[in-house]
Amino acid sequence: RQLNRLTGSRTQAKNRLHALTSKSMTLPMLIEDEQEGIDQLERRIKRLTQAALALIAGDDNLAAHFSHMTAAKGIGETSAIAILAELCVLPSTMKSSQV
Repeated sequence: RQLNRLTGSRTQAKNRLHALTSKSMTLPMLIEDEQEGIDQLERRIKRLTQAALALIAGDDNLAAHFSHMTAAKGIGETSAIAILAELCVLPSTMKSSQV
């Protein structure tokens, strides 16, 4: 969930940067500040993604599920991490229809 929040924040920051750069009267300092914020968000996203991948790699069951998910068309690394994270907190006694 934190990865999703950070990704959303990065998208918002990129939109703000686009708005700032489209105005001719924007101070360069404001553009630089927004870019620094984006860079920081990207570092945080990368750090959390690497930590999640390390956790997944350390568990054979999660690694197998992750591999199967990312093999599906349209499911990338970020989506697979989010799906696995949500499914891991569900009770193992749940039926597929309940999931």
